[in-house]
Amino acid sequence: MRNRRTAAWSLEAAPWSAARASAHVPERLHEWDYREADTAAAALTDLLVRTAVADGGRRVLVPLADQKLSSVSTSTR
Repeated sequence: MRNRRTAAWSLEAAPWSAARASAHVPERLHEWDYREADTAAAALTDLLVRTAVADGGRRVLVPLADQKLSSVSTSTR
């Protein structure tokens, strides 16, 4: 995703992963000056990660990217 800010978290597929991911996503959105969607972003992240954990596997990857063009690209794992 060229010229977009990105972040990704690789988490163990464990019951606590949904809460951890749900905290990371709004934090990063705030860093990118998105503040309106905190509750929706956290709730959606929680649902998606819980679903992935319930499906099995050892790891869950939570990627995030904005749609505004930017010359800065960051990644956190």
